[in-house]
Amino acid sequence: KLILLDSLLQEKAMVKFKKNFIRGVKNILAVTSIALVMIYVKRATTFIPNFVTKIEEDLRLPEKYYCRNIDSAFTEPFQICSYKNQDIFQLPDLQQKQIHTALRNNPTAIFLDIGSGTGHISLAVARFGNQVVSLDRNPGKLALQQKSSELSEVKDNVSFYLNSISDEEEDTGKLYHEKENEISQDVPVYSVTFEDVLNTLEIYNPIVLNINAKGSECKVITQFLWRKQKQRNIPFILMRWSHVYSPQEGMDANCDEFPQMLEGFRLSGYKPYSTKFISIPELMATKTEYILWISDKADTRGF
Repeated sequence: KLILLDSLLQEKAMVKFKKNFIRGVKNILAVTSIALVMIYVKRATTFIPNFVTKIEEDLRLPEKYYCRNIDSAFTEPFQICSYKNQDIFQLPDLQQKQIHTALRNNPTAIFLDIGSGTGHISLAVARFGNQVVSLDRNPGKLALQQKSSELSEVKDNVSFYLNSISDEEEDTGKLYHEKENEISQDVPVYSVTFEDVLNTLEIYNPIVLNINAKGSECKVITQFLWRKQKQRNIPFILMRWSHVYSPQEGMDANCDEFPQMLEGFRLSGYKPYSTKFISIPELMATKTEYILWISDKADTRGF
């Protein structure tokens, strides 16, 4: 009887061991499956196409260009290159000084220059010491900027993005061609959103923004302004206002979202500033080339 009892106990223990073993194997398999799914999702997310194009190599320069020293309102003179048959566009001294004040109040700020052209203000800010993101849809102009940044010894301070920017992405890159300067680059230019670009930048740095989008400023900024929870701190936004509105002609045809943009600025706590803070009605009645939008959270010392 004792032998039979001992045998039964051993058999019961073995059954219990088998159950625990099977349960343990199942748990391991479940955890492994979850881990594999997470790895797959992470890899899939990594390979989702991102059409923001950061240029890592030198673009092909135009055949005809020239470089010369140019002054800035807040840095020493530096080298800048442009097309042979074009003058170098320069931001007016007043707006240069406003950007200088904004950066002085935000020494860790990234300067985001949308529609940077040949890069006069981007290079000046890089000379001042801030990190710069220079975005333009013209590869010839970005190539000239790359050459300028090399000559001016600020290449490490500037990141170059080759994109057009709007209120929606376009997953088909268009080859850029400019008849006026006979520039043809075999580089696809993708359309991205403003927030696509923001997502490539350091999250903790404030951003000083300059927009020169030839009438598409509304498409660039309106969606961001209407977001209640903004993932980036942008205390200053400089706009070439004459591109989107004039008292005589009203809003630009490319700026259908103009009323929504204005309301977005108001809801987000921005106020227009020219040589002083002005009201929206004053802004609408005044012919002005540039407007600086200043957040109610911004450090306004010097303004």
